[in-house]
Amino acid sequence: MADLAFILAGTVIEKLGSLANEEISLAWGVKDDIKKLEKTTAILRALLLDAEKKQERDEQLRIWLVQLTDVFHDAQDVLDEFDCEVLPSSIGTVKHLRYLNLNNNKKIKKLPDSICKLQSLQTLVLGGCEELEELPRDIRNLVSLRALVVTTKQKFFAEGGVGRLKSIRLLYILDCKNLRALPDDLRYCTTLRTLLVGNCEQLNLASGSIDEVVELTLRTF
Repeated sequence: MADLAFILAGTVIEKLGSLANEEISLAWGVKDDIKKLEKTTAILRALLLDAEKKQERDEQLRIWLVQLTDVFHDAQDVLDEFDCEVLPSSIGTVKHLRYLNLNNNKKIKKLPDSICKLQSLQTLVLGGCEELEELPRDIRNLVSLRALVVTTKQKFFAEGGVGRLKSIRLLYILDCKNLRALPDDLRYCTTLRTLLVGNCEQLNLASGSIDEVVELTLRTF
């Protein structure tokens, strides 16, 4: 039992460390708490090294190990479910955030309008977000955004949105099953250099105005 608890504790520590290093944890204000929990788990894991021998003659220790193993199982489940359906509106207060990665979040359905207040954000990764209903209408306010990777359920991007991003250089549209057309105002993205389109079966590239974007490289697959 101690061996199993030791292995589970290691997995939990690894996931906590990864989560603590994600900039998104700042938005919840939980980074310090995660670090403390990671340290506590590490201490418990160290104690488990001696527990295997002692549990044979200590019934109370054996019961504790069973309970601790259950706790680590539950902790794994919680961390696996950390993917959220809705980002907190407080994300807009993380003014220095430059990179936001929500890649393959299968639950998120909506981004808060406050995300458009992230004036320093340079990269936004929303690839694989299959349940994302739409991009925020004021996404054009992300004035520093240089790279956008997006999967969405939208049929059309709103005018005055993606097509008005002032600093965008890379736009990667991935697995947008419902998307019919690119926005007409994409012609105004004069900084756009690379447009990647993958697995967007209903997208009619001829419907947009990408031919008017100077120095644009278009790749489809």
